[in-house]
Amino acid sequence: MSDVIKKVAKSLHEINIPFFFINRTVNKIKKISNQYNTKYISLEKFLSSPDNFSCLFSSTSSDNYIFDKIFLEKLTINGSQLSDKLFIDMSLTYDIDPKACDILGIKRIGLDQINNEAKKNHSSRLNESAIAREIIDKALLDLPEVYAERMYAPIFSILQDRYHYTAQEGLKKLMRKELKGIGSKEKDAIKAWCTSLAKRFAHIPSVGIRGLIHKGPEGSLDAFLEGVDEDFAKELKSVLSLQLEQDDKVIK
Repeated sequence: MSDVIKKVAKSLHEINIPFFFINRTVNKIKKISNQYNTKYISLEKFLSSPDNFSCLFSSTSSDNYIFDKIFLEKLTINGSQLSDKLFIDMSLTYDIDPKACDILGIKRIGLDQINNEAKKNHSSRLNESAIAREIIDKALLDLPEVYAERMYAPIFSILQDRYHYTAQEGLKKLMRKELKGIGSKEKDAIKAWCTSLAKRFAHIPSVGIRGLIHKGPEGSLDAFLEGVDEDFAKELKSVLSLQLEQDDKVIK
């Protein structure tokens, strides 16, 4: 008895699917039949008077068809619905007549079909792996930029706040002096305009900082911070230092 038959028997037994053994020499299958508490039948008896079955699994080294057209036609004579049966042929030389199966409309799965499916699945897995590799490579290339954006995001936020604060403070002075007599609608319009203008002005250094981070030489950001007023530089450095500490904790 082939190893593949033994493996199939073990698997069927583990999931409680009933089965029986067929062999030319019944003495060769008595032991394993007793092991699984199932019946056994000689090949000669099965070919002449087949028991009812839903699936036939065959794996021998025979040079001739064991389950030929005569046997398959006999199943139809006995009233069996061949469309409901599955024939699995694991023999290199074919145990089950493939042409007869085609003629009678029997579903037969052979080694050729199994190998072809395996090759298709292998090719599919290779394609999926290539796509996954491409996605991973792109993510790795983008990682420094994503990390930099995350790390320096507080600086961009502070720039926005600083420009907004400067604009609002300047506007308050104008409201107390030059624009003291204007109406509430005019004041609201000027406030909205100042807020929008502050955002636009903040955008200019933000773009410059991004350029330094992504393309500038090492130390570019430090050089930029040295160029702004001392209090503002301290605020930016403090936020940046805190962000680096948080990132370090996450990495650990």
